[in-house]
Amino acid sequence: LPGPAEKTLNDLHPRIQEFVSSHQFADYVCLGQGPFYGLACEAALKITEMSASYAQSFHTLEFRHGPKSIVGRETLVMFLLSERSYDAECDVLEEIKRLGGTTLTISNQADQRARAASDLLIEFGFELPELARLAPYVFAGQLVGLYTGLKKGLDPDNPRNLTRVVMLPEEDLAEKS
Repeated sequence: LPGPAEKTLNDLHPRIQEFVSSHQFADYVCLGQGPFYGLACEAALKITEMSASYAQSFHTLEFRHGPKSIVGRETLVMFLLSERSYDAECDVLEEIKRLGGTTLTISNQADQRARAASDLLIEFGFELPELARLAPYVFAGQLVGLYTGLKKGLDPDNPRNLTRVVMLPEEDLAEKS
């Protein structure tokens, strides 16, 4: 995976940089199902940290129940498509597109439905089992955070209000003993 993942990352940089520079987003939503849910959470966290933007993550199929009410032209909805729930996730992707959301879709192998409903499609084409190729799925969220932060004039390497280590004062620890 390291060789193909490196090529994928290098290919993603210019595509995501152009995508971010040509859009203005007010809301960021990262969706994943099954093993991709944790990656959606990580992508939302990176977008928030690097760009001082509010990003949320949801299980893809749960997004239909209420949270989709925020979808509009300035909402970026990032889909991390799984193989197991692919058809149901594509139903949500198409619905979000009909509602006017901007869609960034990450899939190992996309079909015509995903292509038609995606404003930006990232397709890996790895010939590996699904669980062996999870890591590259988070690259897109990291790059959206990076380029959104740079667009806002921020330093994504030094997010405000964050430190590398959180230290609890010793008196707080003593009180809990």
